[in-house]
Parts: sequence; structure tokens; C-alpha cells
Amino acid sequence: MEVKIALGIIGGGFLLFTAYGLINYSMKGAGGQIVSNTISTSRNLPALGFLTSFSNPYFTIWWVSIGGLLVAESLTLAGYIGLAVFLVSHWCSDLSWYILVSILSYKGSLKFGSKLVKVVMYGCGLFIAILAAYYIIDAVSVLSHILT
Repeated sequence: MEVKIALGIIGGGFLLFTAYGLINYSMKGAGGQIVSNTISTSRNLPALGFLTSFSNPYFTIWWVSIGGLLVAESLTLAGYIGLAVFLVSHWCSDLSWYILVSILSYKGSLKFGSKLVKVVMYGCGLFIAILAAYYIIDAVSVLSHILT
């Protein structure tokens, strides 16, 4: 129970920080041009993806906070089978999402214009803020039940 409370509050706080960054960025804008960075060979892409994920501080913070909460909940609900289902489904959803984003970025993101990108980022920021509020409220609710 204590872990769920801590992860809910810490993870919710991290999500609020992320939402703030998205909303703030969408209000101010990037202020720069999109730069294309190409790699001459595709055989390095898995290694580069691995290094990019693990060098990203958000990756670590997400797994320590929200990811840890989801792992704990999957273990609580269904044990190691629940954990396996969570991990496989999470990895498959990540792969699907990044494939979709890559295709859309490659095929037409420059056609959308900066205004639509800002609106989408703002909407994503609001969604993440709502998710953060859910986790924080849930953790505080559990804490209040323990204290009473």
C-alpha cells in the first residue's frame, strides 16, 4: 500500500511536470526549424534506439514512477502472469505507437503546419495532466483511508 501511495504521488507529480512542459512548449512554440538527421545504414537503428531510450531521463523517471506503479498493480492483480501480460502488451503498444509516429512524421508532418502541432501538443498535455490528477487523487484517497 505504501508503495502505491508513493508511486502515485511521485508518478503523478512527474506526469504534471511533463504536462506542464507540453502545454508550455505548445504555447511558446519551438521557435526553430525541423532538422532532418539521416543515418547512412539501418543496421545501427536497434542499438541507437536502445541508447536513446536509456539515455533519456524521462525513460528512467517514468519506469521508477508510473511504470513501477503499473508493474505493482499487474503483480497484485495476476502475479507473474499479469506482469508478463503487462510487459508484452506495453512493449507491443510502444512499438505500434512509434511505428505510427514514424510513418506519420515521414509522410506528412511537414504538411500539417506548426499550428496543428501546437494544438495536438496542448491536447496531449491536458490529457497527461488529467491522468496525473487521477494518480495523485487515488494515492491521497488510499492514504486518507489508512490514516482514518
